[in-house]
Amino acid sequence: MFEVSKILRDAQPTAYEPKIVSLGPYHYHKPHLRAMNQQHKWSLLSKLLEQDRSKDLKYYLKVIKDNETRARNAYPTQSMIGMCENQFVTMMLLDCVFVIEMLWLWKKSPEGIKNLAFMSDQRSQIIVARDMLLLENQLPFFLIETLFDCAFTGHPGVRGKLKSWLGEFFSGFLDSKISQRELIVISRLRGWDGFRVRLDWRRQESNSGGIRARQMLSCWASLSIKGF
Repeated sequence: MFEVSKILRDAQPTAYEPKIVSLGPYHYHKPHLRAMNQQHKWSLLSKLLEQDRSKDLKYYLKVIKDNETRARNAYPTQSMIGMCENQFVTMMLLDCVFVIEMLWLWKKSPEGIKNLAFMSDQRSQIIVARDMLLLENQLPFFLIETLFDCAFTGHPGVRGKLKSWLGEFFSGFLDSKISQRELIVISRLRGWDGFRVRLDWRRQESNSGGIRARQMLSCWASLSIKGF
């Protein structure tokens, strides 16, 4: 998982900082993200556990622990200074579940996602989507995919849908949809080390002549493919 270079960060110090949600270790300790880490992510984990009571917290923690070494190797060592094994495992579980539950709740009802306290209005939804796509706010894709398929073992039609759901989810925040061809490519790729979508942001005038809130106008997938 890449870090933003000092040159880019110095040019725009806040452009690479998450506003609402942190994913992974880079911004985990930021004070303004504490509410999400200590409250909302645990709430989403509770929702996941309620979906299938045959799988408890220990089950999901074991899935993370079994993949801990590979997940740690995805990040620079300095990004996890002071983070013990239990803290890292808990962080990975909560962050992966955050992504999975966001997709699941949205897939069941795009309007229903507004019931989440941090997604109650359009501006918040756009900010969260933006945070999820930041370069330093990424998770090992294999780990999200492993948890996703474990969580939906009782839903044959859902397992294996993570890649296509991600494309559909972020298309909902874009002016132009991700093409069906791109979704097919995403759904067929295997052996990913990571999945990252970058966004171009710019201000655009509305029909009324005012300035609309920042809109995501284009996106493209930057795929880190093992051995590619």
